[in-house]
Amino acid sequence: MLGLEYKKNSLLFDQKSIEKILKDHPTPFYLYSENIIVKQFTTFLLAAKGQEIENPLICFALKANPNAALISSLFKKGAGADIVSSGELKRALDNGCDPMKIVFSGVGKTESDINNALDAGPEGCLLYTSDAADEEDS
Repeated sequence: MLGLEYKKNSLLFDQKSIEKILKDHPTPFYLYSENIIVKQFTTFLLAAKGQEIENPLICFALKANPNAALISSLFKKGAGADIVSSGELKRALDNGCDPMKIVFSGVGKTESDINNALDAGPEGCLLYTSDAADEEDS
């Protein structure tokens, strides 16, 4: 499994001792490797470019993991954001996502959500999907 290794009678995750991690953090908790996630993103990006996709936009779904350090690292590598709410929009922008790399989809968006998407940057966000006729009237 990526990131896990057993060395000198110690289980390591991303080269850090699991035993020490457990001592430093109360359980339960989620343990992610930012390095591995960023590496997987980069591998996917290179594969897309290898298929002659000129400027691939790979968007990370903030609902999957909204951790600020993680998404900030991904945005620095060129990732976009797949969002479904104004809260996720704010988190993406606050952590350095280019508004022109934000895809806003999802159901039940409010008028405020629509306005926030339109105001995300000079041209709004890259893509806003409208799921209902009343969204188009706003």
